[in-house]
Amino acid sequence: MMSETISALLSWAVMLSVYPTPEQLPQVEFRPHSFFVANACVN
Repeated sequence: MMSETISALLSWAVMLSVYPTPEQLPQVEFRPHSFFVANACVN
């Protein structure tokens, strides 16, 4: 189920961008909310 979801999301990303389809699916890592606050949010 997870790989099907990743494949579907990746196909949309490829279709909406100029990037080619990667040969392998990316590895998805689950991270806590604090990780995203520290690494993606601007203070």
